Amino acid sequence: MTQSDTLPRNNHNKESLTPSGPDPIWTSHNNKHLPGSDPVNIKELIWDESIYPRTTKSRQTISAYAEALDAGAAFPPIKIQRVFNYKDGQTATLVLDGTHRCQAFQEKGIKEIPAIEWQDKPIDYAQNKIPLLLESAQCNTIHGDRLTPADKKQVARDIASSDPECRYTEDALAQKLGVTQQTINLWISDIRARQRTNRNSTIIRLSLLGWTLIWPSLKTNKPDARKSNTTTGNPSQKHGPLPGNQI
Repeated sequence: MTQSDTLPRNNHNKESLTPSGPDPIWTSHNNKHLPGSDPVNIKELIWDESIYPRTTKSRQTISAYAEALDAGAAFPPIKIQRVFNYKDGQTATLVLDGTHRCQAFQEKGIKEIPAIEWQDKPIDYAQNKIPLLLESAQCNTIHGDRLTPADKKQVARDIASSDPECRYTEDALAQKLGVTQQTINLWISDIRARQRTNRNSTIIRLSLLGWTLIWPSLKTNKPDARKSNTTTGNPSQKHGPLPGNQI
């Protein structure tokens, strides 16, 4: 649970939102940095579309947050993550939660925003794109402008498509995205079916290649064939002489 999950909400500011606007996440009428967070320069933060769980930013949400800032509201800290091995091998600080808040602060001329880190040490971007996307998605299911079912479906499908080894189970995705496992199954079942078919085809192809490459070499090199039979084994016969090599 993040700090923003536990902070009380100030209902006084709800009137600044349109009826269809986002769930308010600001807390009080002062703009000091909250305990447990550190101010960061907004210009040093990067919005990475590949780990952003929405199809687009919401202009309505940004305007609502900017209006709340005019009223003196303080927002909970955004969530960021330092990474290395980013684009062109560079380091970067990515926004995991709080993209709309960052833009609202910028539009109001505020240069710094309170932030907390997801992991306290930099992580490898290339190896952690799925965890970064999942963390961002989970944050956006519990507060603020929450993910739509279409957003959640797209996140699930993006992750399934980039996870042919099925390391992220349907149950794990359901917990992160706040939906049922049956819903995840409906969303990604076609992707998983294709992946199973591809894996089976690969196994069969490699098996056939192994048979045609290894077996002739065993038959054409009699002295080494017996040695290979005792060390690496024959696909059809683990012990005893190979066919055609009896003395």
